[in-house]
Amino acid sequence: MTKKATAGRRGTGGSQAFRAHLAMIRERLERGDLAKAIYDENRDKFPFVYSNFTRYVRRYFPDLVAPPPGAGGARPGPAAVAPSPPPTPAPSAPALPGAKTGGGPIVAAAAPAKTFTHNPVPDRDSLI
Repeated sequence: MTKKATAGRRGTGGSQAFRAHLAMIRERLERGDLAKAIYDENRDKFPFVYSNFTRYVRRYFPDLVAPPPGAGGARPGPAAVAPSPPPTPAPSAPALPGAKTGGGPIVAAAAPAKTFTHNPVPDRDSLI
């Protein structure tokens, strides 16, 4: 079965326009410029929207850009940073007065819980 050409769908030469500026885009990305800044400053040269620009950047310069958010299965590129060592535990806080000491976690001594007791006969002196 052969594919039929879709009527009304015609390319605007987006990839051609992008490829015409590959050297400039590569230079700016290597310099550390953001893709958004490159696109905004050269918008008149590209006949496509920013999302297509980022797609072309990922396609032509995969080594210069980070994978998009949510790309869980993506392999890290050569610019990947080694994982940092696990955090060191924070120094323990001084014991609280009346706290249980020993090898376990610091736990404050159990005090009776404060409860509310309703007095059906109001104290006239404490009323507002």
